[in-house]
Amino acid sequence: MPRMAGAGEVGDSGGGTGECVAGLSQGFDCIRVDCMMMQPYYQDESVTIYHGDYREIVPELGEFELLLTDPPYDIHAGTGGGCFGDRDHLVNTGGFTDGGCDFGFLDGVDNWFCFCSRKQLPVVLSLAQSMPRWNLITWCKPNPVPTCNNKYLPDVEYVTHAFQSGRLFGDMRVKSSFMVHPCGNKTTRHPNEKPLKLVSKLVTLGSQLGETILDPFAGSGTTGRAAKDLGRKAVLIEIEERYCEIAAYRMRQEVLSGIEKDATYFAIAEARIARADPAYRLL
Repeated sequence: MPRMAGAGEVGDSGGGTGECVAGLSQGFDCIRVDCMMMQPYYQDESVTIYHGDYREIVPELGEFELLLTDPPYDIHAGTGGGCFGDRDHLVNTGGFTDGGCDFGFLDGVDNWFCFCSRKQLPVVLSLAQSMPRWNLITWCKPNPVPTCNNKYLPDVEYVTHAFQSGRLFGDMRVKSSFMVHPCGNKTTRHPNEKPLKLVSKLVTLGSQLGETILDPFAGSGTTGRAAKDLGRKAVLIEIEERYCEIAAYRMRQEVLSGIEKDATYFAIAEARIARADPAYRLL
């Protein structure tokens, strides 16, 4: 089973006194980061959410069978013009979801799915080609945002799967490299939420019942929701607290199935997010 060995190993920089005992004990217990106890932001029998930087948290985690993530894309959506001049939904993504990332977090992982932009694809494919097996999957959108100015439609996103022999699961119905699903119709206000149906397919392809999935860029928690629905476990890491709150809310949905929403919890969650961003709504 793989173990994350990304940049920023905790405890190597010195400067502290005393011994830091690192490690994840007895499943999803507390972990130590920089010799300080870090509690999970949310935890149930299937999913644990940590609020923080994956570079500090992941080196202290235990083993997992699959890494599935949607890291920040390296893109730029200009202000546009003409009939499509209003592109705020593409430009204003919170200042962090479109700045790219260092794909070093994939080093040493032997089973991973990674979403990426077209600009990032050469780097991700170079990493995948060092693995025994890999495949490029495309998400094709029948309802893309219209474009002009001699540009192709933004109707394709990319997912790369790199894996060891024997780590591809599911029947022929889910093994197509071509996924067609409309964009939009999100369940949260995260700007880059991926459709649950697509992520559920990736969970099915890359893991088995009871296995653990890691998502170091968890966003609104779609990986955790898919894992939970399909009988897997998941560890989610997200640096923005407001998205941790959204993810935690989504993990609670199984408790609310067939009954009214937990109004008390919803109100608390909204209040916590409003303190950080008064203009933000949970769903």
